[in-house]
Parts: sequence; C-alpha cells; structure tokens
Amino acid sequence: MSQVFLGSAATPSVPTSIVTDSGTAVPVANILNLLADDTTDNDTDGIRTVASGNTVTVELTNRFYATGETIGAVTDDLITFDLGLSSAVVAFRFQIASRDNDSTNGAGYNITSTFKTDGVTATRINTPFSEEDEDTSLEAASINMVASGNDAILRVTGVVGEQISWACVGEYLVV
Repeated sequence: MSQVFLGSAATPSVPTSIVTDSGTAVPVANILNLLADDTTDNDTDGIRTVASGNTVTVELTNRFYATGETIGAVTDDLITFDLGLSSAVVAFRFQIASRDNDSTNGAGYNITSTFKTDGVTATRINTPFSEEDEDTSLEAASINMVASGNDAILRVTGVVGEQISWACVGEYLVV
C-alpha cells in the first residue's frame, strides 16, 4: 500500500538580489541570467563576478584571445598590451595555433616572456622561451614577443607564398 501526502503548496524561496564582486543583480520576474566571459582586466584571483540588471557574468580575468592572418612572409601583431602608467613587471604565457589555408599543414607554439615598465617604456627582460611544433612547410614561420613604446606585443611572421590563419589564447600576471 502506498501513501501520498498532499500538503499545502508552498512558493519556493527566490533570491531578491545576488551580490557580486562588482555590483548587485536583481532578478526580473524571477529570472536571473548567468553568463561567462573573459577579459584582459587585471584581477589577482583570475576570476570575478560582475552584476548588471538581472545578469551575473562570471569572468576569467588576465586573459587574451586573438586571431589574425598573414599572407606571405609578413608580420601580424596578434596582441598589443599597454603595460600601464606605473612601474610593473608583467609575465605573459601564450598558446598559438596556425594553419596554412591552402593545405592541411599547421603549427602549434607555446611562448612565455616577461616585460618590465617604468610607466613610460616597456623593456623585454630576456629572450622569450618558446616551443614550436611545425609542419615542414611552415618551419619558416615564427612567433616572438617584442617591446614597443610602453607595449608588450605578441608578433607572428608568415611564410613566403603561404596564407596562414593564426589564433592565440594567453594570460598574464603583474606585480
């Protein structure tokens, strides 16, 4: 024999506000939107929450994403990052993938580099460390991190006669 209890229906508790690292979200008609994003903004935890209206966005901070293309042995600056107006040391780490648009050939790279600034001029501290995994036809392609003005730049160089698509994702730490 089974038993069913039919008690009085209760309305569930719904939050009236959600407090985040930056602001407070208030549900509209009991609806709260939860989104994800990434940003180059500096945050010591590497993640933060931001509220606006009835939306909370969870952000991965200190991150970069970019794409580019080279046609021939030309350069493309995938990332240009202003090091700021104060003295600082900034360490970068990037993963880069590239593909020859006319074939199935490709390459993958990892690069780390550290820069310092006095708030006016960027200086690369040492030669960047990089790992390269390239198809033979793309061995002339290259990646580098360079300083220009007060910027740290992730620069790629293509190959004569090739049209190459590039994508990168990276992160940084600053003290």
